[in-house]
Order: sequence, then structure tokens, then C-alpha cells
Amino acid sequence: MTIDLQKTADELATYKVKAEHQDKLENLEDVTQSLRIENEPEVNELFTWFTDRQKGPGAHKWSTYLDAYHRHFNRFRTQAKITMVEVGVQSGGSIEMWRSYFGADKLK
Repeated sequence: MTIDLQKTADELATYKVKAEHQDKLENLEDVTQSLRIENEPEVNELFTWFTDRQKGPGAHKWSTYLDAYHRHFNRFRTQAKITMVEVGVQSGGSIEMWRSYFGADKLK
């Protein structure tokens, strides 16, 4: 049986450093996880609704508009009542989209 003393010494040194700095390593892991969560893209519920829709009146939107709508209208979703006017509703699909997004009981 052959023992590689250099490898054993290196492993021991690595173990010792890890043991000495375990609290710093755990803190670094917490910070890394926090950054991962903060940088995750926000779910655009309009886009999800639009891509999952299989039946009902048509809703014709450019996908880039859905991001702009979400960016500008998301802050109004917490309001008790919302009055919204949409010009050119065609077959009414976008009305269903807005009711789903804001909540049917909030939209006038």
C-alpha cells in the first residue's frame, strides 16, 4: 500500500482551512443563495395567461407588449377597484386577460 504524503498533507490543510472558516463559508453560501433569489426573473402572469390560453374569445397581443403591460400595470393590482378603458377589444379576449390579471371583482 502506497501513501501519497503530499496529497494527504494537502487534504489535511484544506480540511483545516475549511474548519477555521466554516462560519464565513456558511455566510457566503447564504449571500450567494440570496443573490440567486433576487436575480430570478419575475413571473409575468400576463404572459403565462396568454401562452396557456386554449379556448375562449381571442386575445391578440404582441408578446413584447405583455412585458410592458406587466411592468406598468403591476403596481395597480393591489388597489381595491380599478377602472380601465381599452380601445379595440375585438372579440373580448383581452377583457378576460385583464380580469384574470387584476381580479374580476376589482375591474370595472
